[in-house]
Parts: sequence; structure tokens; C-alpha cells
Amino acid sequence: MREIAQTAPLVKSLQELTLDFSRRYTQKKREGNFLDYSDLEHQAIRLFLGEDGQPTPAAREVAARFDEIMIDEYQDINEVQDSLFRAVSQNGENLFMVGDVKQSIYGFRRAMPEIFLRARRAFPKYRREQDRYPASITLDRNFRSRKEVTDTVNFVFSRLMTQAAGDMDYTGEERLVCGADYAPKEGCQTELEFIARQGGTSPEEAEGAWIARRIRQLVEGGFTVTDKEGERPATYGDFCVLLRSANQYAHAYAQELQARGVPARASVAGGFFQAAEIGVMLSLLRVIDNPNQDIPLLAVLMSPLYGFTADDVARLRLESRDVSVYVSLLRAAEGQPRCAQVVQELGQYRAVAATMPSDGFLNYLYTKTGYPDMALAMEDGPQRLANLRLLEKYARDYESSGYHGVSGFVRFLDKLRDSGSDLQAAELSPQDRDAVTVMSIHKSKGLEFPVVFLAGMGGLFNPDSTKGDLLLHPQAGIGLVRRDPETLRQINTLSRQAVSLAIRKSERAEELRVLYVAMTRAKEKLLMTMSVKDPSAKLNRLAAALGKEEALPSYLVLSARSMSDWVLSAALRHPSGEH
Repeated sequence: MREIAQTAPLVKSLQELTLDFSRRYTQKKREGNFLDYSDLEHQAIRLFLGEDGQPTPAAREVAARFDEIMIDEYQDINEVQDSLFRAVSQNGENLFMVGDVKQSIYGFRRAMPEIFLRARRAFPKYRREQDRYPASITLDRNFRSRKEVTDTVNFVFSRLMTQAAGDMDYTGEERLVCGADYAPKEGCQTELEFIARQGGTSPEEAEGAWIARRIRQLVEGGFTVTDKEGERPATYGDFCVLLRSANQYAHAYAQELQARGVPARASVAGGFFQAAEIGVMLSLLRVIDNPNQDIPLLAVLMSPLYGFTADDVARLRLESRDVSVYVSLLRAAEGQPRCAQVVQELGQYRAVAATMPSDGFLNYLYTKTGYPDMALAMEDGPQRLANLRLLEKYARDYESSGYHGVSGFVRFLDKLRDSGSDLQAAELSPQDRDAVTVMSIHKSKGLEFPVVFLAGMGGLFNPDSTKGDLLLHPQAGIGLVRRDPETLRQINTLSRQAVSLAIRKSERAEELRVLYVAMTRAKEKLLMTMSVKDPSAKLNRLAAALGKEEALPSYLVLSARSMSDWVLSAALRHPSGEH
């Protein structure tokens, strides 16, 4: 109580500062006639719910329009959204909600899976003979995966997911029931590969090499997958590598696979400006806007558009390095037909660009240069072509927003790039490519793949959310460090420790659900890889903490430092773990 009294002035000041900022920010938005997404939600709450929490006349008027309100992915809802749905329903009696709380993985978007759990606990089980509502119906059948996959998921999560560690007990109706109709087949057993890294080898190098080797073994060994037409030989497009942090590591895994003869592509957020074909086209646009830019002009000259070599460019600069590359090009054009062609074409492009919108000009440029055809002929051509078409779409969106011209479009893209932002690269469907997909677990939600490699499982959970001097949690509240006024030493308070524990429990529960989503993406075969420098030490540490009960102790699950700790601890309880 003494600590709470000492930190209370800080909490009060923080509250006043936050409310003052909110008032000022709201006033600024009103002056500019702006609303953000959160404003739209909260304005709707004010419109549909009174101070007493009851629906307003406007809400009842809207509710009369709907016979049924059907909500999908209900596990990812928050309190504001749930309040809106109930406000425009008929006293909540015509709501139909579908979801799987074990797949709630959007806590960073303020998803609150406890709302789903609360509703499920409040509804009695549906009984056909009574046909009464509200009621809950358990959809426990999995029609995606082979029994080998569902058995693995059930084995792992019956040992990890409990009420204390994962907000629910993975027992009874929570367990998956295999409903898929696959013919029996050898070679579909789940594989767990524990790799010892040598020297300075990174996890992506060690695991990427093993994954590439295993994929080639499966493809060349005649492994088959099932589609609508029946059994067929597996192709590279049937494989997916899932990562917890794809933006950081996906390209490294894809490069490891490609280096070993396995076609692969990284499917990550952004990645548009890093695409080589986009770099060439943006350099050309910059040069057309202003030719006195050395680096973009050199990039254009040495691209497939003109094919200058390093020696060709060096000869351009022999006469004088005190002028721009463009001036050197103009001087060389007087005696070299090749340089004269570049100057003549750039002049033509500049004249046309002054009269056309950016999207129309890009289409003109594609036709005149033939660059889309060149890109299509390169490795991973369909992806490159799709990116070039996407650049044209971004230009069309820019023009439709009220802006005009190539110069403005180039400056808009440069500002995005310089601020560290990126645009989404084109996404090809698995049917459009025969390459292994490397992607994040979050991005894979809702997708399925015949063979899934869950890689990088040794990556440590991020502890930063529990390290600050000020910690916040929706239920546990605020936790602050206390500073001794005499020594100025910072002291961790009981409330901060409690909030830190609450944050860790929430985050570990979500990480468990992330692992569940990853494992259930596999249709026919699941392979999990993890790498450490000293496998024996890790296994001994995990084995020493195991008890005899089936489910792992909650403190052990909550104190895990990585997904590999969870899966290996469960594996050590498997009968084959004795060997």
C-alpha cells in the first residue's frame, strides 16, 4: 500500500496527460475534418449506445433491418466491436458467431479471445431434441489434415495448453477429430529435426540447408500429394516454410533453398522497393524526371534496358569526373551511336511524360522499352511481371487521389522509401508458381499446404514488453518502478511485477495459439526444425524440469523462452523420447 501511495501521483499525472492529449488531438482532427478508424468505431458507439449502455432509438432502427447477424472469426473481436454487434441485434438473440479461440493470434490488434470464451461459457450445449437457443455447437472435425497431423497437434497441445498457461484446457471437445478422407499412405509421419549448429552458422543457414535437402528427397523420392483429381507427384509448389518472423528471415531461408537447387520465394509484407525490376523502372522514372542524377542513370544504363558494362561506364567517365554522368553521356553521344540512342530515347520519354498521367505513361514506357517481356524471361518471371503491373496500379491509385504527373509520383514513392515505408509486392497464388513459399505464420492463417516446414522454432520470444519502467495491461492495470527520493535508486514495485507477469501470461498464451495455427496449416505432412549450438545441454535442461503428469506444469510453459522449448518438452514425454 505504501508503494501504491508513492506511485499514485505519477499515475494521476499520466492520466491527466493522456486525457489532455486526447482532447487536443480530437480538436485538431475536428478542425481538419478528419476521422481515424478508432474514431469511426467510437462515434458509432455513441450513436448506438446510450449512457446507460442500452441501445438507442437509432440502434433499434438499424437492428430492425436484419433477420440474422453472422460474425465470422469471432475469436478476434474486441469489446468495441462486440458492443456494436449487440447494439444492432435484437437483444442479442439473432447473433450467430463462429470462431476458434485457439486461432486468436491478433493480440497486437487488440483482439480479445476472452470475449469468445465468455460467450461460450454462457451458452448451454445445443441439444437437437430441445432445439433451444442461445446454444453452443462444437465443430471439432478437421477436414484439412491427415490423421498423422491431427494426432501430432493433439499430442503436443494436450501437454502445453491449460487454463493456467493458455486460457483453456486442451481436453475433450477441444481436441481435433480427423474428418479428412485420405487413403492410407506411408511417409506422412510428423518429423522433428533438432539441428546442431557448427561454428558461426546461423539458424537460417543450418535449417535452410536441411529443409532444401529434405524437400529434394521428397520430390525426387516420389512423395505424392492428394488433390481433387487424386494422388499426384509432389512439386515444389506443394511445400511451405513457415516462420514466426518472416520479414526478418524469410529472404535468407529462400536464398538457402535457391542455392541448393530448390526454387523458393519469400512472401513477406512490403518488399516492393527491394524488387530488382521495380528498382530499374523507378530509376528510369527518376532519370526521366531529372537526368542529372548519377546513381539512377547508372542503374538504367547497366540494366537490361541498355546493357552497359562496368567497362563501358568507366570509359564514359575517363574524360572528366567533375561533371554529371548525363553530361558525360551527352558528350559521348557525339561520336558513339549507342550513347546517342540513349540520349535520344530519354529526350523522347521526357517530352511524353510532361503530357501524360503517371499510370498512362508507365503503360507507354512498358510498350516502348519492352521491359515487361524482359522481366518475364528472367528467373521468377511471373513474379517480376506481376510487380511491374502492380507499379502501374499504384500509379493509377495515385492519379485517382487527385494528384497528377510523373514528377509527383516519383517524389511520392521516394518519400515513402526514405521514411522507411514500403509497398506490398505482388502476390502470386500457389497455382501460379512451382516454388516453395516462405512466409510468416500470421500470413498463413486461413491457408493450407500439402507439406509444411515449421522452421526457426529456436528463436527466442521477445521480452521487451515486460522490461519498461512503465507497464500496461488491460486487466492488471498500470505498473511503475519507484524511485527512492534520497538515493534516486529505482525499485521494482509489487504492482509492476504483477503487471509484468500478466503481460507474460497473455503473450505466452498467444504464442501457443500461433504455434497451433502453424501446425494446423499442414494437410499431409508436418516437419518441424530447430537449431542450437549445444543440443545435449538444451535437452538435459528441459528434461530435468519434467514431472510425471501428462500436461506440463503451467510455470514451465510460461517460462519457456522459445517454441522449441515447448515442442521438445512435449516430445520428451512421447514414448519414442525414451530413446
